[in-house]
Parts: sequence; C-alpha cells; structure tokens
Amino acid sequence: MRRLMVEIVVFLMLSLFGCSTEESPLTQGRWEGIVRLAGQPVFIYIDRQGAQWTAAFPELMISQVQLHDVKAKGEKFSFSVWLGNEDLLAEFQWNGSFFVGKTLFQNISEKAELHKGRYSLAYREKIRSKREGVAVSVSTVHGELKGTLLLPKGEGPFPCILLIPGSGPTDRDGNSEIMVGSNDMLLQLALYLQSIGFASLRYDKQGVGESRTQDPPPFGYDFQDSVDDAITWIQFLNLRTDLNGIGLVGHSEGSLIALASAQQVNVDFIVSLAGNGDSIDLQLMKQIGRLSQETALVLKQQLERLKNDLEVTLSGNLLVDSLLPPENLCYLRSWMEYDPVEIIASLSSPLLIVWGTADERITEEDNILLYQGNPAATYLVVEGMGHLLKQSNTPESIQQTYSNPKLTLDSTMLAGLSNFLLSYKGL
Repeated sequence: MRRLMVEIVVFLMLSLFGCSTEESPLTQGRWEGIVRLAGQPVFIYIDRQGAQWTAAFPELMISQVQLHDVKAKGEKFSFSVWLGNEDLLAEFQWNGSFFVGKTLFQNISEKAELHKGRYSLAYREKIRSKREGVAVSVSTVHGELKGTLLLPKGEGPFPCILLIPGSGPTDRDGNSEIMVGSNDMLLQLALYLQSIGFASLRYDKQGVGESRTQDPPPFGYDFQDSVDDAITWIQFLNLRTDLNGIGLVGHSEGSLIALASAQQVNVDFIVSLAGNGDSIDLQLMKQIGRLSQETALVLKQQLERLKNDLEVTLSGNLLVDSLLPPENLCYLRSWMEYDPVEIIASLSSPLLIVWGTADERITEEDNILLYQGNPAATYLVVEGMGHLLKQSNTPESIQQTYSNPKLTLDSTMLAGLSNFLLSYKGL
C-alpha cells in the first residue's frame, strides 16, 4: 500500500511539473513581430488581454481584428486571422527568446517572428541610418520634441529650412514607425539642402522616435498641437545667431501644417511637397472611393458623425474601422476643420507647390486646388514622381520607394526646388 501511495504521489508530481511545462511563454500584454504577405514584410501587433486576442497590421490599416483558432500550449502558439478576403494562418515555436514560425496566406508559406513588447520600435532603431547633424530639442505642453539641425560647411549665418514630416507616426528622416522598410526621404532632402548652402532642422513628431515621452502618445493631442509644435521650432530657430531667414518645407500632411504655421508666424518662404488641396475628410473619402464606393459611403457616414461631435462606434467595415481608431478621433476631428485652400489664399509669403504625376495618393485635381487658392505661387509638376518624391512608374517601384532608402530623390524636383530656394538665399 505504501509503495502504491508513493507511486501515486510521484505520478501526481510528474503530472504537475508536466503541466508547468505546458504553460505558454506567451504572457499577457503586447507582442510584436514581422510577417510576410506576398513577400512583403509587415509588422504585426498582437494584444492578449485575458481570454481576448486581437491583432493589428498597421501598414495595411488593419487594427483590432479578432484572432481565431488560438492555441497557446507549451512552447507552441498558433492562430488564424481574417484579412479582408482570406485567412492568414500562423504557427510559432518558442526559441528561448522569442517565437519563430511560418504563416500561410494565399497558398504562400513565409517566415515569421514574434517578440514580447514594442519590438517594432527596437527594430526601427536598429535599422535607421546614421544621424547627420547636431541633436536639438524644444519643450512643449505635451513633452519634449527632439530633432536634428544640419548646417552647411563654412561660416554662417545660413538660411534655414524647417522640414515638417507627413502623416502618421513619421520620424525626422521621413520614415514611418509602422513600416518595416525605410525611405530616408527627409534625411536625403536635408543633405541636399546642405549641399546648396541651406541649414535644415528635421524632427520626430510628437509621440514618435526620441519625441516619445509617453507610450501610447498623449490622448487629446490634436492638429493645432502639430501646428504649435512647428511654431515652437520656428521660434527656436529665430533665436539662433548662426541662422538668417527661416523657410518651411512640408511634405504631405506636413504641407498643411506648414501653411497653417505661416498664418500665425512670419516666415520667408513656404514649399508644399505632395500636399493636398482638400480637407482631410474629403481626402479620405476620395482615396477610399477609388477602392470601393460602398466603403466610401460608410466612411462618409462615420466622418459626418465625427464632425458633428456624435459618438463614433464600430461600423463593421474593416477598412473604415481601421481608419478611425478611437485614439485618433480627437486629432482627426480637429484636422477636418482646416481647409488648405482657404489657408493658402490668406498667405503672402513666396510659395512653391510641387506635385508628381505618379503620386499614388494625390491626384492632380487634388493638388491643383492649392495653386488655385494662391495663383501667385510657383507650381511645379514633376513627371513620374511618386508621393515620396522619388521616381515610381510601376506598382513595384512605388513599393520600393517606401522600403529602399538607397533610392534617391527625383532630380527634376530637386532642380526646381533649388531654383526657387536660391532666389531667397540672401535673406
């Protein structure tokens, strides 16, 4: 009997220890990694809160989608997730530090990995290009902003340009934190400006890169705060004795921030690169309408609720709900109040408007509105240039402009920009 009891106790102990080995290292909270869809690497974010599992693919504008068929047992983890028209299947194995595995999507198997915490930020920091220039910072009501001041060689004072990045979590070099690849567009632009005798200051937006004072970024931050941030940098530059004359160059959303800033403080000139002449709600409806009129109608209804300060709940449309996450509604609501054409009509500073015929986001009809708002502006159309100011004549080359930092800025655009700027160099 005693022997039998000992055997039972040993069996129970082995069973208990066996159960502990079956506990998954996939703890509660945020996990991030990289999966490949049709050969293209994208970030995946997975949140585990209790028994709830959700995923986001920020580059694809997919957020808060439920995981299905989740199995987290021992060192193995698998799931499926619906991506619009097909399931993505994933299987992972713990390697002692993170999960490695494979995904299956559209009958193509690809490698994948998954790490605990904000892996995307660490990855972006690891691959970023060498910083060119001197580190600078300013204080704002939402926290400290970090940037880089790049001066030409020789003795100053130098004319200086504030480079204002585009939409989304974009850093000082023009790269998005939600994308695996880099483009280094603003870094390349800063180096070009240096070569023709212009100083430049580029900065990480609030909540991005070294300007990330909170994670997630501060709730309640709106579009006017973005304008105020730019104005704070302008004031910082005006205090420097090694600079003489301040101009603004804004890309995409940064174009509107530059225009709105110039309404409130004096600047010597403004350059709009790939800016849109429509308000942001009209921009979104046009862009989505090119994909699906049905989706555009749902988006319109949601935007009207937002504009009228009504509660915006999930619509059931994956794309629309991903475009309007709760944490972005405050910013978007305030952004809709800014009409680029009205603002540009009120400006008297010299203005250059640049648009590329291959811009995948903005049509000539969208951009020409800016010029019509201020016919005194110089208008430059660059054949074959995409939204990121590089040549992109095919879908494949467009994708390359987002992920290959070795691609250089369009030479025609640079020549036109140089001609405009050099007429103000003596300021």
